[in-house]
Amino acid sequence: VIGFVAILRGMAGAAIMWVGWLISVVANAHDSLYVESIFQSRYMFAIGLQAFILTQSYYLASQYSAAFSLSEMLADRMKSLLALTRELNRSSERDSAIWTAIAEIRNVIRAKKEEITAYVPVRDSRLFQKISEDGPHVSIPVELSERLYSLSAPQSEGTIVRIPVRVSDVCLCVLEMNLTTSLQLEAMTREKPYVEGILDSLRLVLDNIQRVQRDALARIGQTASEIVHDINHHCKTIEAHTKTARMSPEAGAHAIAEIDREVTFMKNLAFDILDYAREQLIVRPVLEEITVVAHRIEEDLEEVFRDTQINHSVTENYKGTVRIDLERFRRVVLNLARNALTALGGNGRFSVSIEHQENACCFLFEDDGPGVSDDLTDLLFEPFASGGRGTGLGLAVVKRIIVAHGGDVRVSSTAGHGCRFLVELPA
Repeated sequence: VIGFVAILRGMAGAAIMWVGWLISVVANAHDSLYVESIFQSRYMFAIGLQAFILTQSYYLASQYSAAFSLSEMLADRMKSLLALTRELNRSSERDSAIWTAIAEIRNVIRAKKEEITAYVPVRDSRLFQKISEDGPHVSIPVELSERLYSLSAPQSEGTIVRIPVRVSDVCLCVLEMNLTTSLQLEAMTREKPYVEGILDSLRLVLDNIQRVQRDALARIGQTASEIVHDINHHCKTIEAHTKTARMSPEAGAHAIAEIDREVTFMKNLAFDILDYAREQLIVRPVLEEITVVAHRIEEDLEEVFRDTQINHSVTENYKGTVRIDLERFRRVVLNLARNALTALGGNGRFSVSIEHQENACCFLFEDDGPGVSDDLTDLLFEPFASGGRGTGLGLAVVKRIIVAHGGDVRVSSTAGHGCRFLVELPA
């Protein structure tokens, strides 16, 4: 009875095993009747036993073959899933990652382009939009958005299957499949583990893209705030000196000089932003005497450290030439000097030494300030890594200018014992 029920339920191998069992039972019954001399025949037990053993062997062999085929298929699927995951990880945009995953699912269940689509949430809302590969996002009814937002598990409505891709309580997207044929339904059932693997990879990639975008927006917001703060500070200083010049004409010359200084700082801030925004920084190095370079550095340090108690010096231990774009290099000096001014708080020492090593001209910028913590040292030249001071673009621009010269810049610091920047340019 159990074997017959298994046949009705379509269990693999049930029919052949039931046939073997039936032959064995019939052979045993035959032998019982033969022993009772109900009819003349011969013993059939051996034939029944052989049939039973053969059917069992056939079933085991078929199961082994199916398991081997499944193992090969799973290995192929694993390779495909790893390749797909690598491709998804190369996606920097949400929509491109979604369509990459959808293309793979289409290929697996043999669906047409229009039979699988996706809905994505609108930022900071419960509303969803329908996206397309080659068109704009399309708004959908609020009722459908609410249903999609609350969807926590796959849902079927006739031939429509909707599968949410979620992280905790956040819905990253919803895939909608219109499975209209039995072949598609069969493929979806057969390939369910692989499709789930695709969706898991998509979930991780979308979550990472969202996190990266969120962090980028936070950094942009913080940087914009710092930029506005810096501009506002210089504007207030200019306003104060303007009032001084109006109220006291005899102090006008000093006020104008201070205004020029603040304008220079604001221009430097603007140039930092522009240089960071440019994809390629262009420098035009020419052969300059070290004496000329040292003189320009001294002038810039005088400007930055005016009205402070910071002792600064420029030492020339190399009397030669260097290929340098002097105006660009002054941006390096201004940024490093302003960083030192912020760290020293108006009192301390800042020095620049010019040395020659093999084929390089080395500029050593050193202060005796509080230094930089170890966890920040490796990030100093990354954009927005300001440690809470300034826009965080200055040192990133310094790095780009030096690299554009064909040189290199390194930093060494010990908390409480100052900071050293070593700039190497081709001699």
